[in-house]
Amino acid sequence: MSGAEVEGLSSELRACRRAGIYLFYDRDGVVDDYVVQVIRSLLPFLDHILVVVNGAVSVAGKARLDAVAHDVLVRGNEGMDVGGYQDGLAHLGWNQIGDLDELVLLNNTFFAPVRPWEPVFKEAAERVEASFWGLTEHAEQRPHPFLGQAVMPRHLQSHFLAVRSPLLRDPAFRRYWETMPPVSSYHDSIAHHESRFTPYFNARGYSSFAVYPAEEFASLNPSLEEPMALLQAGCPALKRRIFFHDPLYLDACGANGADILRTVSQTPDSAVSESMILSGLVRSSEPRTLLANAGLTEQRPDDVASPEVEMPFYAHLHVGDGASAEQIVARLRVLSDARTCVRVILTVDSRVESEAEAALSQVGEDLRGRAELRVASQPDLGALAALLSDAADLLDDDEKDRVLLRLTCAGGEETPEECTAQVPDGEGEQPVTRDLAILLAARSLFYQHPSLGGLGLPSPVRGSSALGHGWQGLRDAAVDCASALGLSVPLDAHSPVSAYRAPILVRPAGLTVLRSCDLSALRTAYGARDAGQLLEFLEVPALLSTGAHYRQLLTGRAQQDYALLEYRYQALAALLPEDVEEAQRYLASRSGPQASLGAMVRRELEHRLPGLAETLKPAYRRLNGGITRLLPKPRRRP
Repeated sequence: MSGAEVEGLSSELRACRRAGIYLFYDRDGVVDDYVVQVIRSLLPFLDHILVVVNGAVSVAGKARLDAVAHDVLVRGNEGMDVGGYQDGLAHLGWNQIGDLDELVLLNNTFFAPVRPWEPVFKEAAERVEASFWGLTEHAEQRPHPFLGQAVMPRHLQSHFLAVRSPLLRDPAFRRYWETMPPVSSYHDSIAHHESRFTPYFNARGYSSFAVYPAEEFASLNPSLEEPMALLQAGCPALKRRIFFHDPLYLDACGANGADILRTVSQTPDSAVSESMILSGLVRSSEPRTLLANAGLTEQRPDDVASPEVEMPFYAHLHVGDGASAEQIVARLRVLSDARTCVRVILTVDSRVESEAEAALSQVGEDLRGRAELRVASQPDLGALAALLSDAADLLDDDEKDRVLLRLTCAGGEETPEECTAQVPDGEGEQPVTRDLAILLAARSLFYQHPSLGGLGLPSPVRGSSALGHGWQGLRDAAVDCASALGLSVPLDAHSPVSAYRAPILVRPAGLTVLRSCDLSALRTAYGARDAGQLLEFLEVPALLSTGAHYRQLLTGRAQQDYALLEYRYQALAALLPEDVEEAQRYLASRSGPQASLGAMVRRELEHRLPGLAETLKPAYRRLNGGITRLLPKPRRRP
């Protein structure tokens, strides 16, 4: 490990013998930049940092941890954070722990430092009367949200918890960890450790404090519900959950992840960048949830104050059966107008090869000299399959400052999902070519956001059921295909973030993982139409699996359809409870996989008699918990 830079710290902070146990878990064993940043930022304040890895870690990831931490312990992924702390404490040794002035327990559930650490440790050093402290706390909540109890006590939150020597030497501290009830879920961890630790030791005479106490905030859980207020108060830690938690919950409490992302990246004393945050989220967040929470929707270039940057790009145009020469020409002329198109490959259905040749003869010589026509081997699998099988050399380029445009010309009566409603605008352009031109004009966003891996259009609205039913019954198949390809990005529950046959800009390296897909086997298993659709549903998850993020761009079509989207929403909302979260739960209790008579009665009570429903919650949770313990645990899928 490299030496820590401690110049500028006060002598009191340097004199404290302080160790830390940093709990790390990543499903893929990848150590993201934000993890290294958190550990490195704490080196001036901690004399010894032990990283406990729950589960596997890649060779490269282990090397990154070894470079910044004093010690790394790799263990099985059992017992969640509690199990990791238990093994970490045993690894440090109880005698050595008793010799410390302070032990900090923290985990990789936050980004830091978004504000400097030193004021936090300086304030803590002045509070000598306390035996333990934390950054933030959760206020008392009635009833207990996870247990059949009337109240969840006020407590320090466990993502950063510092314990001092009087308590470290008390045998009760060791007994607390060694007699911990089994922990196998997020709720168990909160119920048996996070919400229990503070009242457990307060009751034994040990005092505590939060640097950012609950009474200074309006909500029960400011680390999730008031992240901006915490940032403005100087808190160095920003919870990752702000960006992958239920958007309806965050909407209801007024938390705006887009504002947070922008503010953090623009705060002068923040060591956390936008790219660091997004790359630390994309592999473990549902794509549509991250789009909503982080505000990853861009305005059309005319409305964006951005430098004019002519980023070079490649283009792949797939021409399906029934496409006319005029439709092909319209797309090619947009590419020609973009000026920096380096290369174009057209993959065509053999039945329209002559139309494609005729179209090429009608465009400028400059573009024609950079274009190549190839007959697609499996044209009915769609554009992405044609790219992977017949134009894969476009993916081989390793130029970081070039992107790939993927578009299609399906021909015939094009559907809303193909983003080509044939209604001319005032200038006589077709919406598909107009949106294509807007998308190409926005490619400078790849310069503005270095970790941007893909840019596409919003899900279709008019005449389409993509929002809510976008999987078309293929989600289970998509899960299986993603698993076979090694993609661990969680798939959206109802509607995948996808191009829906509209144009899309991507960094070519983001599609590398899809090249290993056996297209013939996919066709045999699901048929041509569904196989092609499945492949395109996995395009965005493939991009995200590389650590790059995805954004969507509002075009003229999306702006025109916004009023329709509002109308659809209000027509449904008028029939439901006013609260957005409650409206979703109300519907879910009546339809979908979680629907049941019990759930319907519960939600009806919450809607019509909220006071009685709150009173009954502890009894309901005790009953539900007892039934759950009696039921056999479901077998995990291999």
